[in-house]
Amino acid sequence: MIIAVIDSCIIFGMPLCDTMLRAAEANLYQIVLSQKIVEDATRNMVLKGRLKPEKEAYYQQQIQNAFPVNFFDAPLAIVAVRMPDDRHSRLKELAASQGVSVNKMIEELTTVALVEFDTHNRFKARAARGSAARGLEILDELDRLESK
Repeated sequence: MIIAVIDSCIIFGMPLCDTMLRAAEANLYQIVLSQKIVEDATRNMVLKGRLKPEKEAYYQQQIQNAFPVNFFDAPLAIVAVRMPDDRHSRLKELAASQGVSVNKMIEELTTVALVEFDTHNRFKARAARGSAARGLEILDELDRLESK
């Protein structure tokens, strides 16, 4: 099933919001949203005069009542990744072979990249504080261990 994050811009436009939520209600796809997304949308609707302030909480509650299991609480940044179709197909195949979604695969690849980045930065910081001679001794020792 297709999973889509319904952002505040979707909720803001009433006709589009109605269409998207009805399609999700009919199980044509699954939506994901957060209380913050709904609050941002309704706040903007009030500011633009599309929703009366006294109706804001009611409108938010109606969306939450209709889709209670589709809300997430954790802070979540949404990143749109553009890539050629063939690369997306290969990534999708890789994710399927690991038994995870493409989103989860990208999350895991991001974690690996960030760990490598953090390790590199820690190494540079320690090297700047340490002794070059001692660092070369450690590298020589690692080379000897690796060659055995």
